[in-house]
Amino acid sequence: MSVSLVTFSTPAFYYARHTLLMSAKKYRIDHSHAYTMNDFSKTDFYLKYKNITDQKRGAGYWLWKPYYILQHLNKLHENDILIYCDSGLDIIDSLSPLIELVRSQNSGILLFENYQGSGYFNRTSGFKVNEENIYIEMNKCKYWTKRDAFILMGADSSEYWDAAQTDACFQIYRKTETSLKFVREWLAYCCNEQILTDTPNLSGKENFDNFFGHIHDQTIVSLLAKKYQLDLFRCPSQFGNHFKLPKYRIDNEFKMLPYCSYPKQNSKYGQILNHHRIRFSAYYFRWRYFLGQEKQIAIGWFSRLFLNV
Repeated sequence: MSVSLVTFSTPAFYYARHTLLMSAKKYRIDHSHAYTMNDFSKTDFYLKYKNITDQKRGAGYWLWKPYYILQHLNKLHENDILIYCDSGLDIIDSLSPLIELVRSQNSGILLFENYQGSGYFNRTSGFKVNEENIYIEMNKCKYWTKRDAFILMGADSSEYWDAAQTDACFQIYRKTETSLKFVREWLAYCCNEQILTDTPNLSGKENFDNFFGHIHDQTIVSLLAKKYQLDLFRCPSQFGNHFKLPKYRIDNEFKMLPYCSYPKQNSKYGQILNHHRIRFSAYYFRWRYFLGQEKQIAIGWFSRLFLNV
């Protein structure tokens, strides 16, 4: 049973891609495949969907992501494992706990919750500052999905509105009939410009109150995760540390928010990824600044939540 990794990068992330591939080699990924816009632009698929792929945002609104995941899943043997990882991440610990988890999922699909930083919370006055709102409520799909996407995917109901966001930057698939069907459906919806992109709603229905913004391929995979009734797991990067079980917490580790009083019980692993999101230029200095800013935000919210400051 092989384990493969696929990633994609624009020129700004070529150095980050290099560090990802080195970390994949260190942690015994059998095969790694890295693609660029130059590769993608040569495909018939790119030409067929130029209305999307020629757009600057997300190098074509991230349409390359389900495309390359499906390309590689199709090539694998049954039960082989495929990891998709954004080039802005590094593997910093063994992937074994996650490999075991995807082997245990009947669907062959292992997806993780996505948590928006508390900085987004300041963009609306519609939420009261409490643990439920910051940790759970603001991460629901209805705040991150334009209304047309709900409607065109047949998902315009409360079970989808209130579903948790799924993180699209890191996903693991074991080749099964279900995982193939899931990725095919994801790709098909992503090929619909009205669902994937930031084009205005045409359905006549407004976005929900406190709508932050549409999140494209991540919106679609989130709604499909709900449709397929998939269990979601804690984000294995530092941005999920606040949902760690006590056993896996580390003194003075980075947390986007203070530890939650209801950690993810199904996620028995520590931090496995470093999600740096840093482009090539001024790599070190920008990362240091980012950590400093997130630390100050976390301290502020901790004071408001638990110290009533």
